Amino acid sequence: MKNFPTTRIEIEGALPGPIPKWALLSILLLMFATIAAAPLGWSHIDSARDLFWALRISRGEEFPLAGPLIGFFVNLGPVWFYLLSIPLVLNASFTSAALGVGLIAALQYPLALWLGSRLLDWRLGLLWALLLAYPNLGTFSQVVLSHYTLSGTAVMAFFCAGYLHYRRPCWWTACLLGFTFSLAIHAHPTNIAYGLLLLWIIWTQSNRRISRWFWAVIGGLIPFLPLLFLQVEIGGSDLKAVAAFLEHDLALRRISQWPALMWHTITVGTGSAAKLATQSLPVFTKPLIITSVVLAGCAITGAILIVVGGANRRLWAWSTVGWAAWTLQVAVLREQSWWYMLLGGLPLLMLSTALSIRELGKRNTFSWILPSLSVLSPLSLLALFVTLLYIGKSGTPLYFPTSLLKDLKAPQTGTAELPSPALNHMDNDDMGVMLCESGKDLVLHGAIALQADTLGSMATDLHCRKTTGLYVSGRLREASHILGLGPSVLADLDIPAPRSLGSFGLFEPIRVLHPKSPVPMASARNYLPRQWSGSGKRVITISFKAASQELVALSNPMLWWWSVSSTKVTVNGGPANLLAQDAVTAVYGCRNCSDDKYLLWKIHLRAGDGYEPDVVTFRRDNIR
Repeated sequence: MKNFPTTRIEIEGALPGPIPKWALLSILLLMFATIAAAPLGWSHIDSARDLFWALRISRGEEFPLAGPLIGFFVNLGPVWFYLLSIPLVLNASFTSAALGVGLIAALQYPLALWLGSRLLDWRLGLLWALLLAYPNLGTFSQVVLSHYTLSGTAVMAFFCAGYLHYRRPCWWTACLLGFTFSLAIHAHPTNIAYGLLLLWIIWTQSNRRISRWFWAVIGGLIPFLPLLFLQVEIGGSDLKAVAAFLEHDLALRRISQWPALMWHTITVGTGSAAKLATQSLPVFTKPLIITSVVLAGCAITGAILIVVGGANRRLWAWSTVGWAAWTLQVAVLREQSWWYMLLGGLPLLMLSTALSIRELGKRNTFSWILPSLSVLSPLSLLALFVTLLYIGKSGTPLYFPTSLLKDLKAPQTGTAELPSPALNHMDNDDMGVMLCESGKDLVLHGAIALQADTLGSMATDLHCRKTTGLYVSGRLREASHILGLGPSVLADLDIPAPRSLGSFGLFEPIRVLHPKSPVPMASARNYLPRQWSGSGKRVITISFKAASQELVALSNPMLWWWSVSSTKVTVNGGPANLLAQDAVTAVYGCRNCSDDKYLLWKIHLRAGDGYEPDVVTFRRDNIR
């Protein structure tokens, strides 16, 4: 039998010994908190598309050859759809899918512990895992259901496969290396930069390089095989799109923005994640940020010690320069660098930080760092869980900095709030069950219409095979109508809702006034499910009569696709009272019209082409 090399990549300053039980307990706490928070996150149109295909796979109805559309020009392989279908086989629900994704995302912590203990010792592995869990840019991936949520786990699996191949270079470790590299690309294409690391790992073993490169290519092609078969059928359109992107979109002039991107990944990412985790516990926000600054100072001090003669200088240099180079390719890749494009580089950044902190922690004065992080990281994940639970119940808009949604190379000020209100995965399941119970055609209005339309009928598809019609806004006789109002509107109106769904209050409209025809709910099969409205600014005028005890709810259930530039509402010739408003619905009434039996309303809107406002009335009771 061939003897494989057993030398560690780095052994300087290693402190051998078994992993203590308390360290394993910390990893289990990180995993538990990550999985527990997963069902409290949110779905968006990308999530609905992914769930649509995963559900078809789980039921054996369709087996797609192409995966998610990236950048609106090229598809990945379908491995994400098939992976997402596994929890749906066990239970078809948003909650089940979120738990499955949360479980996979949580695997990055034991992988970090295992690899760190092989590279050096268990202290490095534990520090690595704790830093991955500590508030950073990756924290935001825990509140959405998407393929990039798995970037951390996919990259850590690739690193582990790289270590195995370094220690045992043979055909199956080369195949595993290529396979995990491909999975990392499927988590997000920016991880393609790790291809250089793959080539280096294979090159370091001088014997049979060509054979091991061959097996690495075989492993890497496996997740892409369905897509490659499709490309043969359709003439390689995705390959042509990639070639056009490389020719026209890459820009070396963006290198000047590279330092800013690295800086903001650390500062904006960490600070914003701390604010998100403690959103429901604001008294802890400043202490957590101060703790982050202290950790940064410890990491910088440890890095200086390594550079001037500390242990493991080579591994620290590889991880630090590797993260900088990885970030460089993100900087030149696109004009804008969105937050999720940076997730794949976090394992390298946290490895570099862990090595620095470990170097400093070897001194008795700083031996408190590792035990402190073992408490702080699980607590920060627990705080995130409490925050998501609070937001789901109260409907408070999620903290999400504008800079993460626009361009991390040039952060913007302000906070981008989710269209208020929104439902988490568990509430989406409750909505689906409620909609499935209706044996009639169903028309949704207000916030619930926006929520259901964003999910593209997946709320019902996961829970039943609904045969009656589902619509968002509009008139339809012999149909049931439901108006959903968000928590801020309910609080301003100070009225009890007959029914509730998560943070929504549900009402039965008295009159459905506009549009005249119902709008069928979007389909998650189509991506994008709707088209953005035209640029024309047309004037929409709506006139109607309503009883004095009725309130008027004016909603935009197409908030993602259609904007209204101006609104004017009058009643009996005078301005109506705006009683409550959120991003979806404005509620109007007339406080001085109680003696009039019927009121004459007029609504004037200036908006783009393509869509119509949703106008209904509901009963006025106990308005203060």
